Amino acid sequence: MTLRRLCLVLPLLFGCDAELAPGAVVGSTRVQPIMLRAEGVPDHPLGWQDTQLDVECKVATAADGERRCLPTGVSSLGMFVDEDCTRELLYSKAYCDEPTSRYGLITPPPDECDGRVEVVELEPIAEVTAHFLRSRDADGRATCVRLEPENTRLLNTQAANVAKFRRKRAVDPATFARVVSEERTAGVPVRVYDVLEDGARIVREQQDERGASCWVQAFEQGAYCIGELGYAKFQAYADARCLTPVYHLPPLCGAEEQAPRHVLETSQRCGTELPSARLYGVQEQSESHERRSLGGACEPNPDGERVYVRGLELPLSSLPAVPLTREGSARLQAVAHVDERGQRTVLHYWDRALSMVCTPMRAADGSYRCLPRQYANEVFADPGCSEPRARVGCEAPMAGQLASLPGLCGMRAVRLGAPVASGTSYVRGGLGGLGGLGDSCRVDTTDLFGTSGSVSMSAEELPATAFALFEQVVP
Repeated sequence: MTLRRLCLVLPLLFGCDAELAPGAVVGSTRVQPIMLRAEGVPDHPLGWQDTQLDVECKVATAADGERRCLPTGVSSLGMFVDEDCTRELLYSKAYCDEPTSRYGLITPPPDECDGRVEVVELEPIAEVTAHFLRSRDADGRATCVRLEPENTRLLNTQAANVAKFRRKRAVDPATFARVVSEERTAGVPVRVYDVLEDGARIVREQQDERGASCWVQAFEQGAYCIGELGYAKFQAYADARCLTPVYHLPPLCGAEEQAPRHVLETSQRCGTELPSARLYGVQEQSESHERRSLGGACEPNPDGERVYVRGLELPLSSLPAVPLTREGSARLQAVAHVDERGQRTVLHYWDRALSMVCTPMRAADGSYRCLPRQYANEVFADPGCSEPRARVGCEAPMAGQLASLPGLCGMRAVRLGAPVASGTSYVRGGLGGLGGLGDSCRVDTTDLFGTSGSVSMSAEELPATAFALFEQVVP
């Protein structure tokens, strides 16, 4: 599992800035890169700092329709504190001993197909007496619905240690640095840069030879920029026994669903530097089946939508290869792609001292460390959540190997012990199933890795100081 997926699953609970910003480090007088610096390897960008406002920022579409470097802040979760659903409820990561942002970010509901972000000033609140949600009545008219008191009590219990805010007032979008043009590099992958009005250049995306967004990925067979990948559709299958998955490209809001170009299957043995990969084309078919509930019956899909199944295997060499470099004169070695401008995208680091692949991430002690790229999910063997285990998803895990666990205020590293017998697992209550936001211990009904191939193992937590340090350099 990549950190990007973890950030999608648990965006509130630990900083998604742990995933490194790609490539460009062309700053300006106002917007300048925040760097991570470690001995023996080139500096690496972590994010961007608006030095005029003294806030970290990220390019997005502002409320006025312009792309701007908007401050990173406290995000709304689609809940409100008033019966008209006009004052959003926002949660902070204040329990992580971080300074609370003075800004909140409000995004429209997904069904409104509006990607604009409104920036607001925040007003702290001590207690939420009622939660409200936007909904629609039988005629499709927008309504504001109050949650049942029991749901409010549960939410307040789970977020007992989280700072809470509501909208105070909107901030003029012109406050933030604006994107005035774009620049593109030659070759494959093409890097597309947003150019800000003060001259900063920030990578927006990478594209393949067809102009589709792609991501550079390294495998045992080489490195490639792969786009238009099909993802297995949840609870959807090609056969009447619900065994063969179907794939799709999640469409942009309001757009028609497009056919995926490839299906990629990877496998990796625990402790190896790179996974192996197999690439497939896709085939279209007109019928599919679905399970309408977890463990439910396999039924024909009545919508008759087009679906795609895995087709013939294709050689990875049919994709444009991406050359990689290895740089590093001390403990760490950076594996990176360098474009024609000399800007690099680091795919991963190799820790010579620990013989493992690592990624710079915020550790539980607040420092940035090169922690194991192998992720695990914390579960417990007992109903009291007192016997921790690490559930890992790589192949053939062995005692002594290292993995990273998500935590409230950063990642934790563990050394795996012996595999334990399968059986009922438990997770701590609270937002996202992580401990610290509630005292409940409940049966685990989810698995971040999927149920196939995951193994529960005993685990010994290691101090952050066992891992290579990155110094954060803020302008």
